[in-house]
Amino acid sequence: MPYSPVYIPDFDPVSTRLAISQRLLALEKKVRQELSGFDTFHLPLPADSFQELAKARSDAIVAFKATNVRSDAFLATNRSIRLLLLLELNSGI
Repeated sequence: MPYSPVYIPDFDPVSTRLAISQRLLALEKKVRQELSGFDTFHLPLPADSFQELAKARSDAIVAFKATNVRSDAFLATNRSIRLLLLLELNSGI
């Protein structure tokens, strides 16, 4: 392989990322199991919890995500949860 300032012989970035990801998952699981009150740490909330929050506020929850790939709005009310694709919104990247 030609010389490169970032080339490291015998370095496999895919295996390294996989190993780091596995260590992170194991650590998150340990946090959930061993720390009181953290049983849902870093897990997605169930859909009904968003609806309960919207109901408690008598309102809606709206979250936006804009990237150079796609943009969406997440809408939660006490009756439904919807994902709205925002075709004309971009991140400005």
